[in-house]
Amino acid sequence: MTQANTSGWTPEEIRVLDHAQVWQNSAVIKPHRFGRTHTQTAERLLAEEIAAAGLTPADFEAWCSGRARPGRSSDLELPSGQQMVMLPAGYDDVRDRGKLVTKLCERIPGDPQVETITRDAGTVTAVVVQGTPSWRPLAETRAISPDVRDTDAARVDSHLRESGHTLLAWDHPGGRMLVGTLAPVELGLRDRIADYLGCRPWQVRVSTTWGVEDGAGVFQAVHVHGYPVITDPLVRRKRWAGLIADILPITPGASWRLDDNPAAGGLVLTRAGNPLADGFSLAEFEATYRGGHNDPENSWAGFPVARREDGSAVAYTTFHTLIVGQTGAGKGSVLWSILSGLLPAARAGLVEFYAIDPKNAEAKDQSLFSEVATTPDAWAELLVRLVDDLKARQARSGRSFQISRETPLRILMIDEMSALSVLDSDQRRRAEVDANLMVLLSPDPPRRLV
Repeated sequence: MTQANTSGWTPEEIRVLDHAQVWQNSAVIKPHRFGRTHTQTAERLLAEEIAAAGLTPADFEAWCSGRARPGRSSDLELPSGQQMVMLPAGYDDVRDRGKLVTKLCERIPGDPQVETITRDAGTVTAVVVQGTPSWRPLAETRAISPDVRDTDAARVDSHLRESGHTLLAWDHPGGRMLVGTLAPVELGLRDRIADYLGCRPWQVRVSTTWGVEDGAGVFQAVHVHGYPVITDPLVRRKRWAGLIADILPITPGASWRLDDNPAAGGLVLTRAGNPLADGFSLAEFEATYRGGHNDPENSWAGFPVARREDGSAVAYTTFHTLIVGQTGAGKGSVLWSILSGLLPAARAGLVEFYAIDPKNAEAKDQSLFSEVATTPDAWAELLVRLVDDLKARQARSGRSFQISRETPLRILMIDEMSALSVLDSDQRRRAEVDANLMVLLSPDPPRRLV
């Protein structure tokens, strides 16, 4: 093999996998005796493939004739679009699935996915499919004996696991059960999801999709079907959030996105890259998301302020906004994103910024603001003037207020709003501040007056 070994397997283990893949790729031109029944081009390509795998022509003949394939697992009839790949004898699906996916993507075109892993007569075999694997690989329907009770499903599943199978579905009233094999990765994931949801493993159907990133195989999606439906949407979303946090593998630099569709009987958890992992500048954000929001006359009404995990923009409509978060959560980033979206209108004289900043932390650059208040006396006076201006505007125009350069939109930014009361020892002034805030933040005045 001329490519670098990125999988972490030893050369001997890789040779076994390549050996099987040579057999798979060459099945359509399988010779009785190497090099005699093919065109010159086929002989050359086959010889190159055998040499790349480190095999001799004798090795290849033995492989094709079945002498090197214990159990003749290739005789299994597989549906269209599936193929079988032999794996190293020491293969552990929980440990090695990522490495296997990496090797499969190097050898098989398209989007190869592992349907199931089987062990037979000392050999380990993977059934590989294109696209999303089925939740019922190598499954068969079996009759339930009349003397078996409905409550015996757990005992039946335990017995099946001893032979490498598991219970995929249990229909005691119908007298039948679905029995199949699951790769250890899917089996363990299904059992943990069922335990988390408080149901039986055979009530949950799981399949996984893998991909290759940075030379390694990683989970891309987990498809969950047939789970007991939780009708309350809030409870359901909370349970799925807990499932993501507690059950799914943690991947650095990525998160899990939830597509919940109970009407279709399932949900899909997709691994999504973290768009904030590398950060981005305001200029990059402006160029990507605010290209059509720079008209000063209209941009102040609404604009993008952030981007989601899937890369789409988060829209913001200018109105009373409360930002809540613990220390270090990034509340200031939200404030500055809103102010930056209003800058085109501010430069045109349609918007003015005011700030109350008891800690003198967020509004240090006072050149952006018409006024910054940092003491109880200062913010009490500022609030009085803003309330007086609000009432004057209402007296002139009622509820038909229009923003203009003569009557600009006034944005008041308050950092640490609770501090306005906590840091003021003057009870009379504190009461006045609270009363004026209630006037400014009341939904009764026309929106966007201040």
